[in-house]
Amino acid sequence: MEDVVAVRFRDAERGEACILTWGRVFDPVDPTELLAGLERVLPELGFRDAAGMRVCDSLREANDFEYFYEGLIHYAALVANERVHDDSWRALQRSDESLRRSIYLLGRQV
Repeated sequence: MEDVVAVRFRDAERGEACILTWGRVFDPVDPTELLAGLERVLPELGFRDAAGMRVCDSLREANDFEYFYEGLIHYAALVANERVHDDSWRALQRSDESLRRSIYLLGRQV
């Protein structure tokens, strides 16, 4: 589960938003590649003007969004069923297509 990160940002139309994704597969510490990838794929998911994007220090920072626990369970199931620590799997996750598929969009902030 250490590969899963929460990313918070603000969209001009949709307001405060948060996603979960396999963020640490890009780099265990530096979020630069992940954030660049998200800037490319988020417009396709309806976030046309995402600003202030940041990787949360912990998943706990996202638990005030709807569907956080459902997203956490989703990733826990994937970790149990996939070879998430395999180097070839991690390399595959770095593509925009895989990033797009790995985004778990959380609901509104409660």
